[in-house]
Amino acid sequence: MKRSFEKFWSSQAQTVPLLYACILLALLIFATYSGVAFNDFVEFDDEPYVYGNSHIVEGLSRANIIWAWTSFEEGNWHPLTWMSHMLDVELFGLDAAGHHWMNVILHVCNAILVFIFLQRVTGRYWESLSVAVIFAIHPLRVESVAWASERKDVLSAFFYLSALCFYSSYIKTEKRSSYVATALCMALGLTAKAMPVTLPVLLLILDFWPFHRYAEGTALRKFLTLFVEKIPLFILSFIASVIAFHAQSNQGTVSQFPLDERIAQSLSAYMDYILKFLFPMNLAVLYPYERGVFMQKTTLSVILLAVISLWIYRNRKDGPWAVAGWLWFLVTLAPVIGIVKIGMHSIADRYTYIPHIGLAIMVCWGIAQASRDLPKLKSLLLPASWIVVICFVSLSIRQTGFWKSSESLYERALKVAPVNFLMEDYLGVTHFRKGKHEIAVEHFKKSIHINPYYAVGHLNLGGYYYTKGQLKRAEKEFLIALALEPTLAKARYYLDKVHQDPEWTEF
Repeated sequence: MKRSFEKFWSSQAQTVPLLYACILLALLIFATYSGVAFNDFVEFDDEPYVYGNSHIVEGLSRANIIWAWTSFEEGNWHPLTWMSHMLDVELFGLDAAGHHWMNVILHVCNAILVFIFLQRVTGRYWESLSVAVIFAIHPLRVESVAWASERKDVLSAFFYLSALCFYSSYIKTEKRSSYVATALCMALGLTAKAMPVTLPVLLLILDFWPFHRYAEGTALRKFLTLFVEKIPLFILSFIASVIAFHAQSNQGTVSQFPLDERIAQSLSAYMDYILKFLFPMNLAVLYPYERGVFMQKTTLSVILLAVISLWIYRNRKDGPWAVAGWLWFLVTLAPVIGIVKIGMHSIADRYTYIPHIGLAIMVCWGIAQASRDLPKLKSLLLPASWIVVICFVSLSIRQTGFWKSSESLYERALKVAPVNFLMEDYLGVTHFRKGKHEIAVEHFKKSIHINPYYAVGHLNLGGYYYTKGQLKRAEKEFLIALALEPTLAKARYYLDKVHQDPEWTEF
């Protein structure tokens, strides 16, 4: 009886700090993202993903669920994400606040999963909590949380992180059910977004640290054994990769740029993501793709990556956490780094949702080790931590405010990167829909001045001229749009309307 009583209180003593940590994470996130309650949907992706998608606004039904599992709309195959949006409509209708709060709740769950996983596999409470706090409130999380159509990010990450937790149970118990749960979570994550394709490689990294499974035999032989163990997960990754590439190719979102340019851009992107982790300022929804990246930037990126990698390799015995954290960052970012170029952005804040956990591990475990080696450093940790938390929360609250409307979002993007033809065009469309036609046309003109080969920009400028009765100018812009993009149906439609107009004359 006495032993059972002691065991009960021992378990309670272990559980209470974990509960406090989870409550802290939830409070921090709700305080940081309370502003989403006042944010509307934005036209950028929210229209085709949520309020402008007929399947979504109808809610859950048999026909819509079948559509979700068979559709490659918007260049993605993510049935679970589509169904989650349908569920939101069932619960909240098209009230944007409800959709945003669901993202926030999922982000809370993900932050708690980060903490539970790291604390469980390392036993390091404060380091694990620090990583989870950085993950929870870092300004680069705002895009994934405050953007309704980025549900795929937070939902996919929930299953990704759940898979890590089940894998840790598998390592501890060697129960087949835990492995099956890992695979199931990975599969569910892949139906929300393709990012979990990196999971089997990440598990091989985690087998080095914190699981220390390579120590059980010779390195190569043990690696092969661990690799074979993960073949079912690699098969899932392969299938998901094929589906994702097929979906993007069908949509025409896979950009065709020279391989050497894509490699240079990818190397530069790694440096950009590291700098934005350390200095999360001047954030925007779209950073325009830079054609012909300057060689100096690529060279600096290569030097930075090489120096960090060399330092980590030389200190691998004393800092295995640095090896794991660095590889976590490099590997999980690889699918979206730009070797396969999708879209017109150079980098994107949302892509860091899982990868930056690796950098946070490096920072938090590194500081903890430094404080043990330099005891005087300990007295600075608490005030420094509070300064970082206050700065991150403040920046995140400010960044969330930019997502209040399409207009504020696009204006912010243009302030960060003024030479941005897509944002000029999108802002023009926003003004045009509000009846501010004269403001809109200036943005359309700026868009095609920056990129004369942007067919949609010519289409929108032609639309402005058509509404003003300037049929000759409208015809010219529609013809240019069709010459640049012959499959642009709207340009053909409006060109026909111009020619059918009673005021139209050939001369």
